[in-house]
Amino acid sequence: MSKFFCLKRNSNNASTSTSSTSTIPSSLVSDLDKLNLTEERLKRYVDEANTLSSDTTLISNTEKELKNKAKILREKAISKTLNNIKRSMKVDLCFVLDCTGSMKPHIAAAKDCISHVSNYIKCTNPSIKLQIGFCGYRYHNNKPHDRLQVFNFTDKYIKFTKYMHEVSPGVYSQYSDEPEDVLGGLNAAITQMNWQSSTRILLHIGDFPPHGRHFTTLKDNYPDGDPNGLTAENVLEKMQSKNILYFFGKIANYTDKMLEIFRSIIGEFPVFDLVGGDPIKLLDKFVKALIIYHLCRFTN
Repeated sequence: MSKFFCLKRNSNNASTSTSSTSTIPSSLVSDLDKLNLTEERLKRYVDEANTLSSDTTLISNTEKELKNKAKILREKAISKTLNNIKRSMKVDLCFVLDCTGSMKPHIAAAKDCISHVSNYIKCTNPSIKLQIGFCGYRYHNNKPHDRLQVFNFTDKYIKFTKYMHEVSPGVYSQYSDEPEDVLGGLNAAITQMNWQSSTRILLHIGDFPPHGRHFTTLKDNYPDGDPNGLTAENVLEKMQSKNILYFFGKIANYTDKMLEIFRSIIGEFPVFDLVGGDPIKLLDKFVKALIIYHLCRFTN
């Protein structure tokens, strides 16, 4: 599994021994330590206070008043950061699942994985307000109402679980080929789902790539690419414009070229091997990826 979401560590905790911070209450120092604010960032707040002191109305301020101003600036920064973290713990998680005939041996396991991920986050991380949704895709030669299957975001887990039980693999016909409507499924998830939370994650699970000779050398009824004109570039750019993070659950090596192309467009992303792996370790890796993402957002 590739490494991802490098966590940038701040070099040092904020110093509280200088004259500019000597009067800060211990409770505030504790809050600063928890946020891991760097000395450089704290100095910036003091500099802001010093800049304000140059105003004619503040010339007569005592050193104590100036320190109080720095304290207020720090408290505002802490409050803003904590509010941002609180908002970020609202998560939209959309599962995009290959529901074609080739997935028949794996689709039950994939549905179990989806159920376990949802329950794991809900039970072990109650601070995360999770909404889950689903988009299944099949073959282009399926009837329109069968080709794409969308279930919008909900926080009703029992309702979602019942819906997932009704998901079944498509029928493989003599006209079917190996590539699948991957881009159609991703596009539907990106454009038809009601993304609202500040943290948005799309977990894609599949075993074959999209149509097009640049994705595969397998039998392909549409070697020139998606018959509806979708491209990896325009689909993934829409995904990025909505600040949706892409995770992939790998079933087979047929998707390796697809992953390479996707990385060239959106950069690195987490890939989980869903075959032969320990499901508990998989869940841990998924949740840790989510948590590390949060930490990266607020420690950079």
